[in-house]
Amino acid sequence: MSIAIDSGVPHLDLDPYSDDFLTDPYPHYATMREAGPVVWLRPLGVYAVARHAEVATVLRDWETFTTRRGFGLTDMAVDLPLVDSPEYAQYADNPAMNTFGMRMLLDGARPDPPDNAQFRKVFTTLLAPGAVRPLRERFAAEAEEIVARVIARGSFDAARELAEVYVLKMLCDTVGLPEVGREHLFLYGDMAMNTSGPRDRRYLDSIAAAVPAVEWVAGVCQRDRLAGEGIGAQLFAMADEGIITHEDAGNYVRAFPTAGVDTTASTLANAIFDLIENPDQWQLLREQPSLARRAFQETMRRDVAPQPLFRTTTRSVELGGVTLEEGRKVLVLLGAANRDPRRFEDPDRFDIRRDASGHLGFGTGIHACPGQTLAMLEGECLLGALARQVERIELDGEPVRRANNTLHTWAKLPVRVSASAHRP
Repeated sequence: MSIAIDSGVPHLDLDPYSDDFLTDPYPHYATMREAGPVVWLRPLGVYAVARHAEVATVLRDWETFTTRRGFGLTDMAVDLPLVDSPEYAQYADNPAMNTFGMRMLLDGARPDPPDNAQFRKVFTTLLAPGAVRPLRERFAAEAEEIVARVIARGSFDAARELAEVYVLKMLCDTVGLPEVGREHLFLYGDMAMNTSGPRDRRYLDSIAAAVPAVEWVAGVCQRDRLAGEGIGAQLFAMADEGIITHEDAGNYVRAFPTAGVDTTASTLANAIFDLIENPDQWQLLREQPSLARRAFQETMRRDVAPQPLFRTTTRSVELGGVTLEEGRKVLVLLGAANRDPRRFEDPDRFDIRRDASGHLGFGTGIHACPGQTLAMLEGECLLGALARQVERIELDGEPVRRANNTLHTWAKLPVRVSASAHRP
């Protein structure tokens, strides 16, 4: 790899969307961190930050590093939107593929304050710790039941048949989405999570595969398709009270399948793999299931599934001793920041006793994930159920990495388990 210095900025021949990088990004992250606080990636023509301090600075300073020009590589101020491009023309006659929500999803524009104030207020209210706490008993009971079912089989795919099944049920039940057709959400999520990257074959193929899923989501996020109780119904009740519009209510319901299923399920699959690869930590979790929450937090730090996102500079700004001109895309690497030895001791080590607070797996600042309380509850409940019911867990074949521009996770995670002699 060649590293040249131009005006104090290291230039790296690294493509974060190449197959090699996506398969194992961590050695590349180390190269970027050691090269400097800010680097220039030649293949993309963008700046990138991989150290914890600079990543946190970019995420917290929304006035300088905006999401209005897209959270992905596409610059919404100068680039042709995907939905107006020749590649998208085949969907021109499909109403579901040409909604305002799809335009925002595929082209990645996100509002900054004050335009996102209503969204933040609504979601921080619905997903505040006090609002999520009453869900614990149901989430824990369902986790115990799903774990018991897979234990009875002995061998299963921990990504598809455990993590995804659990998160899909809990999220959809909580929102009030209908049961029939829920499987569409994984193709929908795969498409959504590809949006940070270039318009490559991986991204375009995921859109083509997700057309039926987009149509399903567009249909079920309507008031008459939602259960009478749940977050979806609460959103439409807010619309009745004039707090939000009815159009907003439908768009907000769609935020859950967009960001709340694939991200959490993928990180849970990573947590299971981390525990398999670190048998001492699995044994510790078995002895102390109360560490389940910390175990999930440690995975959020060390191996969070969604890793890259972008911001765009609104003015000339100095970052890490480097002057970035206005209108520059900046690649922000959450997975790299969370393994920065400047912030975390022995950062590559998986340690469920670690205080992982300060990790950036949920983002930080005004755009921090509003659903993190729900994700933490899901992670804690499922890992806790595994610790209580499973004595031994090991790989039962070769895991297969998932090809996605944003998610670093598993497409297949075959495992074999033996039941604990002291199952509850």
